[in-house]
Amino acid sequence: MLVMNSSQIRKAEEAAVERGASFEDMMLKAGRNAAKEILNTYKTRQSAVIVCGKGKNGGDGFVIADSVRREFEKVTVILPLGEPTDELAQKMFSKLQCRKNINIINLKDTDPDSLISVRNEIQEAGVIVDAVFGIGFSGKIEGVLAELINEINASPAPIVAIDIPSGLLSDSGCLTDLCVKADLTLTMYALKPVHVLKPAADECGFTRIIDIGIGEPDESTAEFAFKTATPLEVASKFKKRPHDCHKGTFGTVLIVAGSYEMPGAAVLSAKAATSLGAGLVISAFPDKAYPAIASKLTEQVLLPLPSNENGRISAAAEEKLLTALKRADALLIGPGLGVDFDTETIVNKLLLSAEIPIVLDADGINVISKNIDILKEVKAPLVLTPHPGEMSRLCNADICSIVSDKSLTSKYFTDDYTPTLVLKGSNTVIAERGRPQYINSTGSPSLARAGSGDLLSGMTAALAAGGMDTFEAAVCAVYIHGMAGDNSGLHFSETAANTELTLSCLPLLLSRFLCKVGADVDKENYKRLFNPFDYMDAVCLQKRRYEERKKALR
Repeated sequence: MLVMNSSQIRKAEEAAVERGASFEDMMLKAGRNAAKEILNTYKTRQSAVIVCGKGKNGGDGFVIADSVRREFEKVTVILPLGEPTDELAQKMFSKLQCRKNINIINLKDTDPDSLISVRNEIQEAGVIVDAVFGIGFSGKIEGVLAELINEINASPAPIVAIDIPSGLLSDSGCLTDLCVKADLTLTMYALKPVHVLKPAADECGFTRIIDIGIGEPDESTAEFAFKTATPLEVASKFKKRPHDCHKGTFGTVLIVAGSYEMPGAAVLSAKAATSLGAGLVISAFPDKAYPAIASKLTEQVLLPLPSNENGRISAAAEEKLLTALKRADALLIGPGLGVDFDTETIVNKLLLSAEIPIVLDADGINVISKNIDILKEVKAPLVLTPHPGEMSRLCNADICSIVSDKSLTSKYFTDDYTPTLVLKGSNTVIAERGRPQYINSTGSPSLARAGSGDLLSGMTAALAAGGMDTFEAAVCAVYIHGMAGDNSGLHFSETAANTELTLSCLPLLLSRFLCKVGADVDKENYKRLFNPFDYMDAVCLQKRRYEERKKALR
């Protein structure tokens, strides 16, 4: 899915007008479709409070108010900044003034004490709609509007933001001093960076795209900032499994990982590869780690190898590994491997020998950071999965500069080297020379612990072994890995959701996520929610947020 910044959105709208559309038609379509979404999502018909600004976003709010006025017992429109100044918004507001069943409160023209009556309206609302600022907002929220937003955020009612929660910046993931904390954001035409980039994206709640009458953005012609995966896109990459299949049908993954010090990395990556559908997983590890690893792996093929004095794979294991490599369809090197002369020898030999997709993670990356130009000699498709610390060693760059702009760091790296790069962290970036960048939208703090990267590398290798292009495998694995983190955080808490619990979420998650694949994908169901949860999860999460607000008010 394309993500467009504010400048690109304006250009797209202007281009639509040049093709014969009108801004008025777009506003009417946007408001009416947003109203339908609100009515379909929230069954309460008690009262609706719609807070409108002076510009085009306020104009959308006026159309929404006009569209829902017959459905709610009471509709109140609040003007915290006074009457609209935008010409089109003025036209929509004039229509609204003719309606007898809409209560309009202009905070600019009333006594400051009127905030008391506004507070009552907000507390009694069944739904609150925020249509104050859109993509053009900059600056700081102060005065009456700041008080009003604090009241809105304290309300137990569901909060729907139109396009962007007021107070947030369209093209940034940074939090501002004050913003509306939405349960649902209805964004016009396309996603904006704020809907994807964290932590600001968390304030958008669940995000849905609203049709404004000019179709969907076309990747071949539209300008866009980056792409982000959607449930539909990821699910469609999985093919239905034929009845006459066998373990060879879905690929063999050779995993070279683990050491006496870190046997768990080999276990986690092997289990993750199995959970993501690999037909066979061969786990190669130093024999000194055999008791710890063999007791945890029951369906993987074990390949214990000679160990060196550090309890890591010895260079003497080279021939056995090259023999095992001939059986594999994808190769994962690095989790928990350790770095010394022997592991450097093994990593370099495998990289230069393999002709199958390679996923290089953890200590595999640390090894090549000493001789990064080896990447130019690798013949096989290659995926690198560094976290910012490993990336700083690869690029010889400061970690802070990498974290501050992972997208730019990824671009510079892929301009110089050809592998698919998965730069991990909040909003993981997936980049490859000649392809649009993907920035991942899934994931939560529950993934911020040892072992999460081992899961991801095993998942990526399994998808590559199953036949996916390495870039697609990386995009899909990152998205599903983030979904598993979201689910484990939701069910076990972000504090308690350790890596094993996140791994345990994968089977049930995939049973829901991939219930129908290929041509049988339920497109409407997948398009309904941008976030990774299904609709019932969304409702449950919103109910929990309402209860939290109510407790805060007691």
